[in-house]
Amino acid sequence: MVQLEKEVRASTQAKLDLNRVKDAFTTDGDVYETHAEADVEFVNMSFDDVSDSKTTVAPTQFSVALASGSAFGLLSFIALHMPMLSFIIFGLTTYVASRDPIRDEEFAMGDITGPVSRIVGRKALDYIEEAKPKVRAVVRAVVASGSYDVLNARNQKLEEENEEMKLWMERRKAIDGQAKYYTLDALKDIARESDLKVSGTKIELMMRLIDAGCLKDDQEQFYTLAKLKKIAKRDKLKVSGTKAQLMERLIEAGSLKVLV
Repeated sequence: MVQLEKEVRASTQAKLDLNRVKDAFTTDGDVYETHAEADVEFVNMSFDDVSDSKTTVAPTQFSVALASGSAFGLLSFIALHMPMLSFIIFGLTTYVASRDPIRDEEFAMGDITGPVSRIVGRKALDYIEEAKPKVRAVVRAVVASGSYDVLNARNQKLEEENEEMKLWMERRKAIDGQAKYYTLDALKDIARESDLKVSGTKIELMMRLIDAGCLKDDQEQFYTLAKLKKIAKRDKLKVSGTKAQLMERLIEAGSLKVLV
């Protein structure tokens, strides 16, 4: 009920201000007494009239005055670029707009500065209310766009790390299969010759040597099939099979311990 009373009062004041401005330009003589008597009729307005208000919550007299002062102050600053004068205009307009519309007749006769300033204040508040959904939509769009960019960047980084991990796993698998072709001492000798650290396991040493370009990760290329068959024939071993089978046979027989 209190909210309804506020809406009725705000609507009454708005209509009173609008009528006084209209009468100031269309009629001569004293119109304040007529409107003062009509205030009672405005208070008895129907609920439908109240629901026609643009704003969902009736603006207070202070908010109307503040909006009016801000509007005039901003416009004066844009036009004149004088901060002090704009501040004075803001203060004066806020004071004039804060006057009670019903008691405006107590001031100078025919003075419509109060009604005009309040009309401007109400229009400014209506504009702000209408702009809120658009502003919220823009803010949500900006936030969503920023979140999308962040998530997209993170996703790309994860994909790159995943790809690097796949390559590392494939490389590690290949090195695990080739480690049997090397002894730890041979790998350490190669590392010393290349001024590299010799600590670590055989796999760590092989990875270090491959990264430094001192060791190739495909050891079968160090021996041709003809050379492997020659070694097998020399040691009276079976010479049939693929290159990989020959290399494994030679290593198991001790004919080929280290491939470098």
